[in-house]
Amino acid sequence: VVPKVERLQGTLSGKVNVKGKAAQPQVAGELHIKGGELAVHGWPSDVSDVNVDAVADSQELRITHGSAKFAGGTLAVSGSMPLKKLAFDKVDATIAARDIHITPSPGVAATLDADLNVAWNARATGSPTAGLPHVGGEVLINSFEYTRPINLELNAFGVRSKRTDVETYDPSLDRIAFDSVRVRSKAPLKIHNNLVEVQLAIDSGAMAVSGTDQRIGLRGEL
Repeated sequence: VVPKVERLQGTLSGKVNVKGKAAQPQVAGELHIKGGELAVHGWPSDVSDVNVDAVADSQELRITHGSAKFAGGTLAVSGSMPLKKLAFDKVDATIAARDIHITPSPGVAATLDADLNVAWNARATGSPTAGLPHVGGEVLINSFEYTRPINLELNAFGVRSKRTDVETYDPSLDRIAFDSVRVRSKAPLKIHNNLVEVQLAIDSGAMAVSGTDQRIGLRGEL
């Protein structure tokens, strides 16, 4: 579940004292990251201007302030991680994203806001996705445009078919699980290209996103 970090830089400062037994460590201190920058393979943008303040005690490590710039917008982060036995196998965090611009592929562009909750427990069991980071919360689409041309190849006998390549699904490659993330739209979703020009609205008020990063399911009405 650890993303592939291609570049990491910034200034780390602070002081942390650890004493006691490994099973019940006594931790006290604080950490600060200033002017950080993070590049992760597959992400639509680098994370820049990263500033984080964290404090630690015998119970947990807490992010009291976290901010960054991402994809033309801003991120605000808070969270905590238990320090029992220094296992580092459980995280709870909240992420507030504002004015994020994404272009997942040519001809597809969107801007959005999001308020997300992220929970990860590496020791969780009960389902194939139990040990993955689970994401919940709400996403507000401020704008969406699909302008990619659609090409249809026809001949005298009908549609010229092409070989279809079907990708196999490997559950072991899942990295994120979505817990019914609610997606709402502030404005109609616009589709205009060489074949069609339409506007779509989410009739049910919100679409529910579930599944994983490899297999996403949508529930709602357009």
